[in-house]
Amino acid sequence: LIFVLLGGGCYGIYVALDFMNIKIPFVSDYFEPQISDPAGNLKIDMLDVDSAFVKNAKAGKLFAIIGKIKNGYSDDRSFIRVTGKLYTKGKILVQKKTVFCGNVLSDIELSNLELAAIKKRLLNRLGDNKSNIRVKPGQELPFMIVFANLPGNLEEFATEAEGSVPG
Repeated sequence: LIFVLLGGGCYGIYVALDFMNIKIPFVSDYFEPQISDPAGNLKIDMLDVDSAFVKNAKAGKLFAIIGKIKNGYSDDRSFIRVTGKLYTKGKILVQKKTVFCGNVLSDIELSNLELAAIKKRLLNRLGDNKSNIRVKPGQELPFMIVFANLPGNLEEFATEAEGSVPG
């Protein structure tokens, strides 16, 4: 009976500490299986995702997806990437683009820059003002994905965290 009470008390303490996100070395590893996350995308959360059509002076109609990511890891992350996908009727994937977070263009820039310049800005792995380096746990970072040459029967879009690296 004493062992049962002692074991139950230890388990209760472990559950309480785990709820408060306090990790006990070796013990926490025993109860929680290690999940493989080589891409570094499992704990990057997408927030406030929205979209808009923009008229560009040189390329015509563009489709911009804007939003934020949140670092859900317990350590700093760098070079966070997100992917946007465009689908036509019947859920057929027609375009896919991956960009680095921390790069956002103004409406004026979107309306006037050439596609090559827009692409170059969005593929800056450091982010504007090096914002995509050492993103702290819980920190949010904006992103923007821009598509050109849009199909006429565009129906929906999707976004997902593509990856990140520690540090």
